[in-house]
Amino acid sequence: EGVRAAQDMAVRLLVELAGGTADRGWVDLYPGAAEAPRLRLRRAELTRLLGYQPSDEETRQALTALELEPREQDDGTWELIVPSWRVDLEREADLVEEVARHLGYDRVPTSMTGLPEIEFASGVIDRGELARDLLARRGFHEALGYAMIGLGEDDRFVEPEIPAPTELTHPIVETMAVLRRSTLPGLLRAVDLNLRRGNQDVRLFEVGKVFHPAAEGFPAEPLRAGIVWCGRARPAHWSEPDREVQWFDLAGLVDEVLESAAPGLELERGPGGTRAHHPGLSANWRHEGTQVAWAGALHPELSAELSLPLWLAEIDFDRLPARRSVVAEYAPLPNLGAVERDIAVVLPPGRSWKEVREALAAVAAPVPVGIDAVDRYEGKPLPAGSAAVTLRVRLQPDRASLTEETIEEYRQRLVNELTGPLGLEIRG
Repeated sequence: EGVRAAQDMAVRLLVELAGGTADRGWVDLYPGAAEAPRLRLRRAELTRLLGYQPSDEETRQALTALELEPREQDDGTWELIVPSWRVDLEREADLVEEVARHLGYDRVPTSMTGLPEIEFASGVIDRGELARDLLARRGFHEALGYAMIGLGEDDRFVEPEIPAPTELTHPIVETMAVLRRSTLPGLLRAVDLNLRRGNQDVRLFEVGKVFHPAAEGFPAEPLRAGIVWCGRARPAHWSEPDREVQWFDLAGLVDEVLESAAPGLELERGPGGTRAHHPGLSANWRHEGTQVAWAGALHPELSAELSLPLWLAEIDFDRLPARRSVVAEYAPLPNLGAVERDIAVVLPPGRSWKEVREALAAVAAPVPVGIDAVDRYEGKPLPAGSAAVTLRVRLQPDRASLTEETIEEYRQRLVNELTGPLGLEIRG
């Protein structure tokens, strides 16, 4: 497209420098003339990629300055004719980049305004998939068990109030005569198979339906995740000594699965599992009085034939309240250091840390704050059953440094809450 302009310049130079005479007219032989490519630029896409919304006049001026001949369409888009020398403009994103460059990169936001997590078709979190992903990242292998098991095989793995299993009219074999009410019997068979073949480190899980008979109609089919774990807590590595799985390893894993399934849900953990769990090494998780998970060591009677201690857990996702997928929010990293203050308080028997934490969280804070229990002491000279707990208050200023007066004022409000409504004793 630039041949005509180059030709005119050559003729002008011949006239000016060589004394030539320009003739009238010109000849243009261009049999393969190509039509200039056209692109469309949507306002919504321009705003999405830039992170801000420029005015129509700004957009028009930028596109005109780039010699793109913008034409506004009825549907709110811009139609642009791309010059032949702009071979780098191939798609809509290229046009957005040119507008950003023309208007100035300093106008582009430096932080993300928000990014949604995976949104499923129904908008409801797919808890089974989240559990699979999390457990696989923690080094567990997924097992696939049969929905049919032998009569009585899962009796010790379910709560007493669960009705008797649904019997099949024509079972294939006797060991597949009823529908399972728990995922754990199949996982235990898989553990036994691994141990008999010399694999002492077993990490297995299964996410699947179980079947609880209903008074009328078909059985209920809640979704559950079963977990079994024995052997080393972590894969062998030269940087640390081997350590067998302990209760806190399993409890932390169950906490992770529950948090991924129901972010921010308040749960209470107390002693007691099913009849398959060790009575002194088990616990259950409850939401508003309803049990949603069980975990602990396998009962000694069931583990007599196993050569290693076995830990097992089961989570019932259908007992958790419905939660929609969450949106991740982003904020710039703070430029100021955090401020910490400790408060030592005596908790009498029966007073839970959850109650104290909720009361302190309700106290208005000048900046984002975190309150954690960092130390606990029981013994003399404290009364029997009481515990001295050190609370660490962490204040994180975001825009301006906190004055000592502001920090002390907030600390005093916390102390007043502890000694007033809660009636606790402050130490030190």
